Amino acid sequence: MKDKFLINVVPGDTFLHKLSGTTKVRLFVTLLIFITMSFDLRLILPVFILTLLGVISAKPNWKQVKLIMSVVLFFNLLNIFLFYVANPVVGEYWCGQLTIIGRLSDYFVFPVETFWYLFVRLIKMLTNFMVSLWFIT
Repeated sequence: MKDKFLINVVPGDTFLHKLSGTTKVRLFVTLLIFITMSFDLRLILPVFILTLLGVISAKPNWKQVKLIMSVVLFFNLLNIFLFYVANPVVGEYWCGQLTIIGRLSDYFVFPVETFWYLFVRLIKMLTNFMVSLWFIT
């Protein structure tokens, strides 16, 4: 089974493979809602690490996974960049203060809060992707 497709339809021996279909769907939806509702890295990072370990334990076709992960990472980084370009001080809204560490122009400033917000946003998007990848591999 060297050329298996990314979506694994053959029962495996991992924790996730042993769950019933209903339990898998409930767990999937619960994890996605949990990640979407939280902006706390103390909650999101353990889910990211857990799902990363889950994907690794599923032993997917790494050639396909690397391609998909590269495309997803590229578009998520593009999303973060465009989000910054649209509103360089978005972190002020979420953090309640503005600490500027650099300035390119009057519009393009480099606030710590914006970089923190965009980092958390990137981790959230990558965690959602890892959850989805874990459930299909």
